[in-house]
Amino acid sequence: MPRGAPDYGVYERPAIAEQTFWEDTFESPVLRWGANSSAGSPNPVLSQVQQWKGIQSVHFATVAGIMEWGTLTRQFPFVRPGKVGVGFFTLLESRTPGYLQLGITIRDGNNISIAYLQLDRQARTATITTPAGPVVVANNCFPAIPLNCWIPVKLVVNTNTDMYDRLFIGPQSIDLSTHALTLGVATTDSMINIAFLFTGDIAGDRDAYLDDFILSQNEP
Repeated sequence: MPRGAPDYGVYERPAIAEQTFWEDTFESPVLRWGANSSAGSPNPVLSQVQQWKGIQSVHFATVAGIMEWGTLTRQFPFVRPGKVGVGFFTLLESRTPGYLQLGITIRDGNNISIAYLQLDRQARTATITTPAGPVVVANNCFPAIPLNCWIPVKLVVNTNTDMYDRLFIGPQSIDLSTHALTLGVATTDSMINIAFLFTGDIAGDRDAYLDDFILSQNEP
């Protein structure tokens, strides 16, 4: 299997895997990520209610209310210029509006570049954020309600060009290479911050599950 191929299940480790490849199946007894939430909703937690790989996953939950949210964050070293890939499986419930957002903030020793991917279960869309605003890049990303299942997602960005590269979601492969990342200030820091944001709505409670997270810095 070529490195970076969107098989979502089998990943070939490079020779320097310890430096360029990180996987978290959330099977640890404790959650090794930072978790936070709005005042009315619980923090994301490990749960055995739903799982894709192993016996547990991360459970996000928001109560009915305006601007209810939960976040999951973790920092990784930036060790290699080029293309960075973030993959995961998600199971999003469909009762009320809201979305699961992946945020990737890369400090490459020169500048800060930021990518956002929003997954909307009810609209069945995937949306990225660019300097020009949000862009819907994929439709029919989730089964039509009331059907539901775990969905594989992988977003790749290019730190050399400060551009999005491609998105894999379910059976779809989308070229994003014409879309720019959002740039921040100059920096001498080298690190990658991953943040998942789950939002709710006043219409009712919401739930989402996250499993089999992979960060790679060896994308072709």
